[in-house]
Amino acid sequence: MIRVALIGCGGMAWMYRRVYTRLPDVELTLAVDVNEFQLQHCLELGAKRVSRHFEDALTDDIDLIDISTPNHLHAEQAIAALQSGKHVIIQKPISNQLVDADRIVDVAEQSPGLAGMFMSSYNNPLIWELKRLIDEGYLGTIHTVHARDAHRGGLLAKPGTWRADRNRTGGGSFIQLSIHAINLIQYWIQGPHH
Repeated sequence: MIRVALIGCGGMAWMYRRVYTRLPDVELTLAVDVNEFQLQHCLELGAKRVSRHFEDALTDDIDLIDISTPNHLHAEQAIAALQSGKHVIIQKPISNQLVDADRIVDVAEQSPGLAGMFMSSYNNPLIWELKRLIDEGYLGTIHTVHARDAHRGGLLAKPGTWRADRNRTGGGSFIQLSIHAINLIQYWIQGPHH
């Protein structure tokens, strides 16, 4: 049984948090958020307990911590989790600053826990099929790639919130959206063994 603590239950976590309650051999042991509505919904989904405090995820009954909080909180939370020996999944981007991303990687290399970054694009079977078609030569040699990704979420960001703050996001729409295209392009064209 993998006992999971979901840190940050709104935003994109709202879209997939119930997956933890449906996976075999996985238990949504703890949901952490500052929003009581989000916590109540997690209880209704089957979370064993809820909290408003990240530190409650560092207990012995947690194996994996899913960090789905705003970008500027990722480094502090991931480092604390890894130093506690937990496995960590960080929602993209790994952090809002490169120096903090490097710190997370350094701590992960010393931790008994594993660290990874979740990129939601890989939920789409088409991503895997395109990789197969490229690797098997069906699409010829790739010379150029054009990518476009957009949604209205940024237009809804209220002044003063983290999504409307370049420093807290780490770069606005580029880090929030373009990271998906860059990641997929690298995955698709690096060859079959990467």
